[in-house]
Amino acid sequence: MAKRLLAFLCAFILILSLFACAKGSNETETEPSQVVEYENTNEAPVDGGTLRLCLYGTDSLNPLATQNAENMRTLKLLYDGLFTINQDLSYTPNLCEVYSVSEDGCHYTFQIKDNIYFHDGKKLSAYDVEFSLRTLLIAGGFYAKLLCDVDSVSSGEKLLHISLKRPVANFPALLDFPVISSRTEATPQDAVDKMSEYLPNGTGPYKLQSYQKNKELFFIRNENYHKNQTSHINSILVSMVSDRDTAIHMLENHNIDALSSKVLSPSEYTPKRVLSSVDFPTNNLVFLGFNHNTPALSGADTRRAISMAIDRGKLTQGLNIGSVAPCDIPLHPQSWLFREGEEAYLFDAEQAKIILAQDGWSDTDNDGKLDRTRNESYEVLELSILVNQENSQRIKLAGQVKTALEQIGMRIEIIQVPFESYVSRINQGQYQLAICEIEMSDNCDMKFLLESEYNSFGVGNNLLDDLMHQADKIDSVQQIKELYGEMCTLLRHDMPIAALYFKDASFIFDEVLRGNIKPTSSNPYNNIHEWFLKYE
Repeated sequence: MAKRLLAFLCAFILILSLFACAKGSNETETEPSQVVEYENTNEAPVDGGTLRLCLYGTDSLNPLATQNAENMRTLKLLYDGLFTINQDLSYTPNLCEVYSVSEDGCHYTFQIKDNIYFHDGKKLSAYDVEFSLRTLLIAGGFYAKLLCDVDSVSSGEKLLHISLKRPVANFPALLDFPVISSRTEATPQDAVDKMSEYLPNGTGPYKLQSYQKNKELFFIRNENYHKNQTSHINSILVSMVSDRDTAIHMLENHNIDALSSKVLSPSEYTPKRVLSSVDFPTNNLVFLGFNHNTPALSGADTRRAISMAIDRGKLTQGLNIGSVAPCDIPLHPQSWLFREGEEAYLFDAEQAKIILAQDGWSDTDNDGKLDRTRNESYEVLELSILVNQENSQRIKLAGQVKTALEQIGMRIEIIQVPFESYVSRINQGQYQLAICEIEMSDNCDMKFLLESEYNSFGVGNNLLDDLMHQADKIDSVQQIKELYGEMCTLLRHDMPIAALYFKDASFIFDEVLRGNIKPTSSNPYNNIHEWFLKYE
């Protein structure tokens, strides 16, 4: 459990890192400066052309070993995963045909598809998937964190067997890692030791034709792609640059055609020319954390009233945050597990006041503060919101929450502390309310955030624990949806944390790029076969 708590804190550190605003130089007056929302006009596609992209700060071309998440996503153009994550965060088999899982949810068997070939002509086998999984676990990068519950893996020619240390909800959603050829290196350790020398060899829609070390990669269309999807774009030129600022400069000066907002956010960026953008959901959740050990917050009614008092639809106005998906529970409103027709969040300030009154809060001495006496203990509804002082957006967000809560009779103070102190105080329970951000995983597992045994908020709900653990052992789509429906109802009633919104990301690109552009959180180039280039 200590290992999981450490992973939780590391997630805070990774997600709460601050990014400076990027601004271009040499601004001209001949072109308008704006990023406009892309609209697919369904025009007839044009074949041909070279899409220009870039990698920056490249440590390895091995997608399983690189520590640069943005580069890893670009390299997915050359690879397939065992499963694919869709825009609604559901998962579909990709390199496997069917799979089965044991009753205890700990043992999976996957049947690998036949007649799939790597770019070097070698046939894909189950051992290649095993080799890839072993490599990423040794490398300790992005995918290793997600798959830390893998206990053992073995394979035959077509069957892959994975055993888990404990059952994991929607486990196949974590298996979108790039599958590399086992013939490249003798052992997984060799693949990691020689990661600086690695040259890509996958089964994806594009393949590497040439490479100038530390300068550029040139991809061409994979004419033998197993999905029978022929891309309109013939080739992709990937420039290798030193840093993020150089990548942005190249987009500004027509040297590349696209960047992901993992590198560049429209809300922080004023371009020197017209660019298009497409938003897509991410797993980055911003929420209001409750310290359940604070007497005033120990009851679900007060927590629910606090959540209901916050109008998420207006919460981010003027904060320059960009596109978001408002919600009050830690499940993305666009997720396949979110109940159809259900409101993303409940806002009713008057009802929040009623709930507080029913929970015993009133202004008994007419001093403008809500108070109550419970179990012979007098309490005043005065709370503080903890926030790290380096993040101006988060400070403004805390201000918006403060305003909303004061309108229902609460008294709120905002406490700003350095980031290290912020993390330490949350870990030690030295706070009452806190503005937090964390990245949920693609399998929509909430245990690391809310399970009673080791969460950082003092949450203790045995029924919620039971539902989350039931999800670990269910493989039926209908049953898992029904279970998550129950979980969402319980979350709304108990309100262990108050989700505020999920951040959207944006794929930003030149107007020459057209087609049905639908990036996903795990793969900005998700349906690149439907894209095309049109020069006018």
